Amino acid sequence: MVRCTTNLKTSKISSARILLKRMKKKAKAWRMVMYINAYDIKQRASGYWAEIICTLAPQLATTIERGRRHGPCDLCGGVDRCRCHNDFAETGGIFCNQCGGGADGFAVLRWANDWTFREALEAVAKYLSYGIGASYIPTKAKSSQPKDWTGEQKKIKKLWDESKSNSIRLKEYFKHRGLSVELPPTLRFHHALFHYPSKEYFPAMIAWIIKGNGFVGLHRTFLDPYGHGKAPVPNPKLSKKCVESMSGGAIQLFDPEPDKPLVLCEGIETGLAVHEDTNWPVWSCVSSSMLEKVLLPDEIEDIYIAPDKDRSGAGEYSSEILAQRLIWEGRQVKISLPPNQIKEGQTSLDWLDQLRKEPTHA
Repeated sequence: MVRCTTNLKTSKISSARILLKRMKKKAKAWRMVMYINAYDIKQRASGYWAEIICTLAPQLATTIERGRRHGPCDLCGGVDRCRCHNDFAETGGIFCNQCGGGADGFAVLRWANDWTFREALEAVAKYLSYGIGASYIPTKAKSSQPKDWTGEQKKIKKLWDESKSNSIRLKEYFKHRGLSVELPPTLRFHHALFHYPSKEYFPAMIAWIIKGNGFVGLHRTFLDPYGHGKAPVPNPKLSKKCVESMSGGAIQLFDPEPDKPLVLCEGIETGLAVHEDTNWPVWSCVSSSMLEKVLLPDEIEDIYIAPDKDRSGAGEYSSEILAQRLIWEGRQVKISLPPNQIKEGQTSLDWLDQLRKEPTHA
């Protein structure tokens, strides 16, 4: 009887160990599924971020209703520093010049509610699956008459033709930012562009946003006419599209080379700093939300992703989404975040800050 009891205990312990091992495997598999589904959930949320964020973070309702116009921040109380991103409906991004905001809806919910990424992801997933919108979200209706973008394309082409390459003014701007790289022909200088939010004209650096073999938009960095830095206005960097969507596009600063990896980053200045340090070809994807959507030619196999390090985690999150997709496409991918810590009072750190010994901020 004693032997039988001992065997029963041993059997129970063995069964418990097997059960625990199975539970760990299931937990690991569940974590992987949640990570993989993050991209799918974000795709489903595209176009519905206004209602999602108003429901999950109602304190931001005033900012969302105001849209792209600058106004008070619902969180930090700033008077004229907060607005929705131009592509808010698709990405859910909100920007605050003081307390940060987020590049996409997940980052905004983390910022507004002090959530982890997992908490934000689960809340959005639950909303889409069981909440108000949920299974009843309709398919977006396509316009029966697509917009004719010919006029916008002609205007943007005219701006490019009016601009100068290898500009002394741009060299002064980059020197002010701690860069000494020779200007690529993909960047040009325009003496006076209209800045819509401020209703003023400023000199500007312009660059084509390219997807495949075509232009999809123009990126503009407005410059201070009386100094060396950016124009003293809210949001001195703007993009203007000339097709239905710029998604998938990038500023191709330097052409890919067969024996070198292609580096993907966010800002133009960051890209130039990386190129100056490595002599590798670099593409600027403009923002973290565009970084994760960039489309690459099939022949590019070796990629480094160099995102900004943000307190919101937007850059790191977008780079992980991008890396996952590029690996599925059969490419070699590495993510490289700046190793330094974000300084007190700042919301982010990029590779320009990291690589310049004494960076100067515009």
